[in-house]
Amino acid sequence: MSIDLFALTPKAPGAADAALPSARHEGAKTAPADLAVKFSDLLSQKVEELDAIHQRSENLDQRFAAGDPSVEIHDVTIAAAQANLSLETAMQFRTLGLRVIERLINLR
Repeated sequence: MSIDLFALTPKAPGAADAALPSARHEGAKTAPADLAVKFSDLLSQKVEELDAIHQRSENLDQRFAAGDPSVEIHDVTIAAAQANLSLETAMQFRTLGLRVIERLINLR
């Protein structure tokens, strides 16, 4: 099993992500403004996915704490680990993005 850094969730080996365009095919024909819009949309979508992962984890925590018999402790633990991993991954992307911006600014 591998981690798809764009999806922020575990992904089976060999599974392709059809939602992401190939940079080789679309990058040459797409205007910079269009790329900015696509990046903005992708970023918004991934932040929403990150929020959904954390909300699911919180929901399971609350249901388990309230004594819901349908929620097992291992489900709570797995959801918390996924939420933690997704947040760490997002923070690494943020840090990498800030480094790229700093380097671009320093090139001027």
